[in-house]
Amino acid sequence: PNINYCQSVEKSAHSVRHVDGRRGRHLGQMANSEASRTSPASVTLCILIGLQIVFLPILGCDATQNVSIRHSLSGLSAGGSMVAQHFVAFSSVVDGAAIIAGSPYACGSLPDFDNACNYDEPEIDTEALIKTTAARVKAGLIDPTSTLATLPLYLFAGEKDTVTYPEVMHKANAYFKHYVHRNKLRVLFNMSAEHGYITDGVGECCDCHWGTYILNCHYDQAGDLLQHIYNGELKSPRNWAAYKENVFVLNQRAYAPEGAWWPGLQIHETGWAYVPEACQGWENVQACRIHVHYHGCGQFGMMPAMEIGYNQWAEANRIVVLYPMARAAIGNLGGCWDWWGVTGKDFDTKEGLQLRTVMAILHDLPNAIVWNGRVQNRTKSIVDQ
Repeated sequence: PNINYCQSVEKSAHSVRHVDGRRGRHLGQMANSEASRTSPASVTLCILIGLQIVFLPILGCDATQNVSIRHSLSGLSAGGSMVAQHFVAFSSVVDGAAIIAGSPYACGSLPDFDNACNYDEPEIDTEALIKTTAARVKAGLIDPTSTLATLPLYLFAGEKDTVTYPEVMHKANAYFKHYVHRNKLRVLFNMSAEHGYITDGVGECCDCHWGTYILNCHYDQAGDLLQHIYNGELKSPRNWAAYKENVFVLNQRAYAPEGAWWPGLQIHETGWAYVPEACQGWENVQACRIHVHYHGCGQFGMMPAMEIGYNQWAEANRIVVLYPMARAAIGNLGGCWDWWGVTGKDFDTKEGLQLRTVMAILHDLPNAIVWNGRVQNRTKSIVDQ
């Protein structure tokens, strides 16, 4: 097939130029040629996006220290548990968070984590989690818990959830009440919903099970949780259509911690970034708010990035929404974010490989977004291909 152009890295990991290619058989030669022009410490990753080849730098970056870019968080299920980990570990740079059908911090470190963190059987010992948290603060593995006190936190559990039982989120509420001021907590545990994202007009029935995990309960969850995080300051969207042309590819592999074995991170090479029109460009993006959303297990592709309601609020309020993507691997066939230690024992601390990767992306966001990698009319993700 004809290839229109290739993006490659030259001299710096983040300066780009275009290389014309006419035949597929020349791609290997082109990749080798371009890789030879990068710094010795870098390698080039070639990914097919539609009919365009994008060369992404693989640098071995780490930026867990002195991170200056503030951001907010949300996530569903395993992604909700990932939010709890991110929220507690890096609370000094977080503006607020939303946990949807997840689990309390450090739950994945419990001996019987699978049953406890999904079904509250055996019952989660929140006092033990609080002691674990204190020990990790003392060891410098997470930020001081005092920084959590004034941060907005949204907690949601559906009454009919059969994947993560509501009792688990009740324990999350008990855990976070120990740190977060009551007036900063928004707790919704009384909706007759199954396990999934809750929307107003998109998805399946509110109590549907094992489908897309996007449930139409006639409730704008994305808007409600973002308003809570940003203290009710957001403007309501004027246009409720999804702005697909504003979804860009997010380079993830370039930001793996130095020396880490990439397959062991269980993160996909790329994710997605919704960038409002007013935030597009290297300089503009730095002036906008940032929200990170962690998907649930099995939610590959673009559906979460397009259908759960965040982008419309983002467009109206200059919020860049990052949709980092995990990937399936041995021991993690659902492609879940690591909430139980599959990537290493420090998974839920500042030393966690996945958390370090996401933080490195945030620290270098203007360069992590592939600006000539618009999604436009694509309907499948790179994972799908």
